Amino acid sequence: MEFELKKVLQALLFSSSESLTPKDVQTVFTRYHQQVEEWTAEAGENDTELSGQQELMAALLQQVPSLLTTSQIRDAFDELSSDLEQQDAIYRIHEGPLGYRMALAPRYADWVRLFRNEPRPRKLSNAALETLSIIAYRQPVTRVEIEAIRGVSADSAISRLLEKELIHITGRA
Repeated sequence: MEFELKKVLQALLFSSSESLTPKDVQTVFTRYHQQVEEWTAEAGENDTELSGQQELMAALLQQVPSLLTTSQIRDAFDELSSDLEQQDAIYRIHEGPLGYRMALAPRYADWVRLFRNEPRPRKLSNAALETLSIIAYRQPVTRVEIEAIRGVSADSAISRLLEKELIHITGRA
């Protein structure tokens, strides 16, 4: 048996519903080594001779690094991500602002959408995107100001953004 960091990372991602940061991984390895120290201390108090299985376990424990750097963890995540893409696996590993997370490969998204009986996602029109960017940049902003910047009516774009709950009315001028 051999220690494989990529498989450990995969197991951690699979078991977590939240994003996994390199700091989380380092914490897991710290806890692991603390438990190993406790286990060896207990085993040393109880038995003077180690059984064959305990020796195998001790050899495996020595393979696990006690300190992993953030760059080592990031490199392992990157390798794992490229391996999954090469294998054409049904899931991918994405790095987001909150850490690493498992996600479904895009080519299988429609199957999951159909299974969940969800409607196909609707994309925003160029007019709605323009309106949203104006609102994001100049907030708070009125409908008149948006129409002055765009040069055309913004009624349909604003109603679409309100419908998708991307914007909300905070007051009246």
